[in-house]
Amino acid sequence: TDKTVEVAIIPKSISYPSYSTYKGDIVIPEEVVYNDVTFDVIGIGDHAFSNSSITSVSIPNSVKYIGLGAFSYAYKFSNIDLPDNLTSIDAAAFRDTYITEITIPNSVTELGSTIFMSCPYLKSVVLPNGISEIKEDMFDGCKALETIQIPNSVTSIGSHAFMNTSNLKECVIPSGVTNIGNGCFYGSGVTAIIIPERVTQLGTSTFYNCRNLETVVMPQRLESLGKECFRNCSKLKSIIIPEGVTKIESYTFEYCLELTSVTLPSTLITIGNNAFSHCNKLTSLIIPIGV
Repeated sequence: TDKTVEVAIIPKSISYPSYSTYKGDIVIPEEVVYNDVTFDVIGIGDHAFSNSSITSVSIPNSVKYIGLGAFSYAYKFSNIDLPDNLTSIDAAAFRDTYITEITIPNSVTELGSTIFMSCPYLKSVVLPNGISEIKEDMFDGCKALETIQIPNSVTSIGSHAFMNTSNLKECVIPSGVTNIGNGCFYGSGVTAIIIPERVTQLGTSTFYNCRNLETVVMPQRLESLGKECFRNCSKLKSIIIPEGVTKIESYTFEYCLELTSVTLPSTLITIGNNAFSHCNKLTSLIIPIGV
């Protein structure tokens, strides 16, 4: 009744419902006519081009949303220009594609999880200014990603958001962020990190296997360090854990081979199993009386 339509998948067969048969260069029109009625094309539906052989796509300004897995596993597809009126991109929209760069317009306010998961050649991303959250696994496995600017509007970064981004050397976390999810930077290439003051806890494996991480600045409001939080950060040299932290979980600093200096807070009550195991260069440690 509202005279709108979306691009729908033409599946390969009943047995392969998410395998789209589109191929080559695709041009999406702004409107289509059916039974003498004109309809506006306002979206790209779920899995519309997933597992397809498309090589390029032209998207009109009439399109406002991109659905679940819309371009996922379309390996011949490498570049895209998004329209200025786009407002949302659903989960896994570009997962496992060979795109190399993308600019998301500022009109977009909602980004789903796993959007760019396992995009091995994605090197450059411009995120919109209005989003409040980077959801889980958004850039997981983007090994070519070198830099990213997180908008100041972001207050939460989900679990594994930057997991296995081995070429990501720099990432500035905005001051308004209050939550950093489990395994957020697991296996990333970051060399230094400043954790915003509003963050009160670091979860499990937040910086696990960040082999290039040398410097960490902790927030004064921090209360706990999760299990394996800095495990295998083999270049981390020193750490000051702020007053207020009461618990360091198991394996938190295990295999921090270059760690020589650790300052523990007087508020500390619990140190978990193997918290400093294999920290071979750590020659002294003052454990607070309340532990």
